[in-house]
Amino acid sequence: NGKILMPALMLTAGKDPVLLPVFSNKMEDLIPNLSRGHIEESGHWTQMDKPAETNNILISWLTETHKKAGSIAMAPKL
Repeated sequence: NGKILMPALMLTAGKDPVLLPVFSNKMEDLIPNLSRGHIEESGHWTQMDKPAETNNILISWLTETHKKAGSIAMAPKL
């Protein structure tokens, strides 16, 4: 069906002139297990502009995703 069933994280930035957060509005239609993070005061390169905030979002997402590992929610639907 063309959907990505694995957990994914979309990190957007409020001052990104390249990829506006609105461009990702319908991503959940194709990625049902999508989580989102947003850093309002960052440009396109969040890892350079706001490294601590980026790391906190990534670590939180990885921790939460790891807790769910092995659950039925993680298994691809065949």
